[in-house]
Amino acid sequence: MKIFAIGDKDMVLGFKLAGVSYALEVKDSEEAKVALKNAFQKREVGIILISERIAEELRPFISKLVEEADLPIIVEIPGKEGTRMGGDILKKLIKKAVGVEIKI
Repeated sequence: MKIFAIGDKDMVLGFKLAGVSYALEVKDSEEAKVALKNAFQKREVGIILISERIAEELRPFISKLVEEADLPIIVEIPGKEGTRMGGDILKKLIKKAVGVEIKI
C-alpha cells in the first residue's frame, strides 16, 4: 500500500524526504482536483495525505470521491499555520480510520 501526498511546496518536500514516492505539489484547487483523481485511480494507493487548506476548498469534491470508494483513505494534514479542525472532527476522523474512539 502506497501513500500519495498532495499539498504546497513545503509539505510535499517534507514527505518526499520521508520517502513518500507519490508527492505532488499543487498551486490551486484545479491542480488538486486532477491530483486527487489521479491518486484514486492508482490501485496501489491506500492513503492520500492532503493539506487542510486544499481539502477545505475541495470539500464537496472530496466527499463525492470518498462516497464512491472505500480506499484510499484521505488524511488532512495541518499547514504551517496550525490545524483548522476542532477536536470533534479529529475524533470522528480517528474513529473512522482506526475504529476506536479517543478522548481529546
